[in-house]
Amino acid sequence: MTLAPLEAVAVSYEHSADLPALLDRLGVSLVLSTYQAGRLVGVGSRAGALSLSFSHFDQAMGVCRTPAGLAVGCRQMIWQLPADRAIAPSLSPEREHDIAFLARTGHLT
Repeated sequence: MTLAPLEAVAVSYEHSADLPALLDRLGVSLVLSTYQAGRLVGVGSRAGALSLSFSHFDQAMGVCRTPAGLAVGCRQMIWQLPADRAIAPSLSPEREHDIAFLARTGHLT
């Protein structure tokens, strides 16, 4: 199966002014799924500003934190993304991440 290249799409968003500080204070990040946009969105805080990261998943319908990592439900697959703290510091930008979730296993539905 060959996937078509993804086109860059402009994203606009609004958030409360205190959201980055709240995420910092709680020591958390959020992971959101988008159905129509087909993206998993990581929402965190870096240097007092909101930080977003996007990953492509075909019709991402939901995401669940599991003891081992994340599970992402998609149109025809359930992806398992184990948590990896060892590789996280080497991801770009280096030393900015404390955990990484990398797709390792997919189950056809």
